[in-house]
Amino acid sequence: AKAVYDGAKAGDELCIDLVERIGLLNAMGVASAINVYDPELVTLGGAVTLNNVEQVLNPIRRHFRDYIVNREAEVKVTPLGGDIGLYGALAMAFRLHKR
Repeated sequence: AKAVYDGAKAGDELCIDLVERIGLLNAMGVASAINVYDPELVTLGGAVTLNNVEQVLNPIRRHFRDYIVNREAEVKVTPLGGDIGLYGALAMAFRLHKR
């Protein structure tokens, strides 16, 4: 992923096209989550997103509206930073422990 996003930043046309296509697929995924859960806010995280914020968010923001049937949600980077995966794992552990 790093090579693709770095290539896009450097102006490589193939990498720019790949980033746009990845963004379109991500937009479809975000739209699916919005259609199922109807949230007000969708936050994205992970190393790729946190290291390439505009390259990840811009295509999603451009395309997700084409695929939603519910009201529009705000799409932003998580305020939890790089530890977002740890928070998710912790939440799952607590949920499993309560059963």
